[in-house]
Amino acid sequence: MEISVYEDLAKNIKSRFSDEILNVEYLDMLTITVKRESIFNFIKTLKEDKDYGFSFLTTLCGMQYPSTDGSGKEFLGMVYMLHNMQKNFRIRIKITFPITEPKVDSI
Repeated sequence: MEISVYEDLAKNIKSRFSDEILNVEYLDMLTITVKRESIFNFIKTLKEDKDYGFSFLTTLCGMQYPSTDGSGKEFLGMVYMLHNMQKNFRIRIKITFPITEPKVDSI
């Protein structure tokens, strides 16, 4: 998929969810980091809204990030890879949270 398509999608998502998004970047695919408390409604909208059509959860995984700054503060994360089957493209959604609060809303 052309990067311009991802740029248009990113612009649309950023305008609609500006308060929930922490970061948008293009790695090997469009990658959006959102607030943990927003994940359920964010993914629900990407699935149910016909403008997005991400109806298939390709991958769901957890991560543990070690402290890299010497502070000893580790944190956890979740990665959701969603696929729009009709347009045949995927996006990655990420959340992070403190290791002391390992709770995430189920999607």
